[in-house]
Amino acid sequence: MGRSRRLGATQTAVPSQREEQKALTRARLIDAAVAVFLAKGYAATTIDDIVTKAGVSRATFYLHFASKLDLVDAIREPILQDTSELWELLPGAVARGRTGMSDWLDVALDHWETFAPAFSAIQQADQIEANLPADLATLRGDAVRSIVQGLGSRSRLSEDEQQVRARAAWGLLHDLFDHYAAEGWAHGRATVHEALLDAWVALLT
Repeated sequence: MGRSRRLGATQTAVPSQREEQKALTRARLIDAAVAVFLAKGYAATTIDDIVTKAGVSRATFYLHFASKLDLVDAIREPILQDTSELWELLPGAVARGRTGMSDWLDVALDHWETFAPAFSAIQQADQIEANLPADLATLRGDAVRSIVQGLGSRSRLSEDEQQVRARAAWGLLHDLFDHYAAEGWAHGRATVHEALLDAWVALLT
């Protein structure tokens, strides 16, 4: 009985170790892909480039991903998840006015700094893979709905004005994030934050 339990415990532990190693290898491939996409460009990057950077074999790559596009989907997944959680905080932030929007924009800038390299890689893929730009439309729709929800019935703005101004606020944010992904905060994060905040307050209050 005791020996059987010990064997059972050992058998349970082995898959856990394998899963941990599998997750580490997958993460290494994703990190390598982002680095190579940024260095060579998405179109010019080959599977061999990625596995060489990651220090694994082609066979290992195909254990984790079916293709380069499948790998891009894996790069996008945590960004979309984190962004979705960010939008969930937005209605309450907008409802709190300038202070709430200031706090939210600060979190949004943290988010973008964290994911900027991966986002830059995805932007390159956007230009080639036809199915990727749909994600941008989804993010825009989520953002606009969240802003309008935050404005609510107490807003002095009509429903049409809320929609237009919410889209304008999203457009400013997205344009600056695109710029950051390409060039960084050339004028300093604090300057970017204050400029965005002033624009959002003017649009949404």
